[in-house]
Amino acid sequence: MIISFLKIRFKQFYREVSALGLFRVIFMTGFLGFLVYGFLAQTTTTPDVYYVSGFYLVLIAALHLNRKDKLFLKTHFENYKMIYGAEYLLLTSPLLICLLYNQQWLSVLGTFLLLFLIINLNDNLKLSRKSRNLNTRLQQWIPEDSFEWKGGIRKYLVFLVAVWIIAMGTSFFIASVPIAIFILGVLPSGFYQECEPLPMVMAFEMKTNQFLFHKIKLQTLLFSIIVIPLIILFFIFHPEVWYIAVGEYIILVTLQIYMIVTKYAFYKPNTKSPAATTFGSVGAIGAMIPVFLPLVWVLGVWFYVKSFKNLNLYLHDYN
Repeated sequence: MIISFLKIRFKQFYREVSALGLFRVIFMTGFLGFLVYGFLAQTTTTPDVYYVSGFYLVLIAALHLNRKDKLFLKTHFENYKMIYGAEYLLLTSPLLICLLYNQQWLSVLGTFLLLFLIINLNDNLKLSRKSRNLNTRLQQWIPEDSFEWKGGIRKYLVFLVAVWIIAMGTSFFIASVPIAIFILGVLPSGFYQECEPLPMVMAFEMKTNQFLFHKIKLQTLLFSIIVIPLIILFFIFHPEVWYIAVGEYIILVTLQIYMIVTKYAFYKPNTKSPAATTFGSVGAIGAMIPVFLPLVWVLGVWFYVKSFKNLNLYLHDYN
């Protein structure tokens, strides 16, 4: 049964890759080659191997928490957690191969233990559905134009508030604030994965450039309001390494801008573009592994030009 399910996943993956086009497939193949080389290099020494493994597993955990097929799997398969485990084992195979090649046995053991914890994360479906409908007064302060944030906060408000409060209370630990900023920066970048209906784009009645800059300005403003108090506390408790928080803030703002222009570069109303998802993953990796950050900047410029041309098809009446 698990093998049959994995075959379905491979067929879905093949269809999504086919939708990317030849040029993008060649680009992503080359990028994956560099990525594997980067993993091999980063997993040779300590503590770099722990950072790479940790960030990789954070992505797997985020994927697990955002799965939309949990209800289907839980109601149709008794051993649905074995399906989780088989899928996540395949996804972590590049990391595990690098760890085994470099004989990082402790990291290999830690990876398996964390995968076990991930697939056993509390996936109470009733609680999940309830959290998706959470509305509070706090959400009324979010601008109406930023409907992505309103929808995202509806899902993750409790989690985001918990991370923020814990970081504020433990900011005297040097790693507390950077970890919180990373979580608070990566999670909102996922708010832009799905394309909204066309009337919601045209309702702004803006030129293409104005529309894109308006989206970028709102995203940067809302993210800054959340993390600047944490950055100030980091300055107070750790002034000798103030540049860590500032550098992380700049990288995450770059990632969020990249996600916005990537979304609109492949924008089609009421869809979720496989190409935008794939290149969005490139941006997330660039935020985690700084050696790939220049590539994210170059792609960001390219996608801005592409998003400008794409949105002109829909906003030409306002140009």
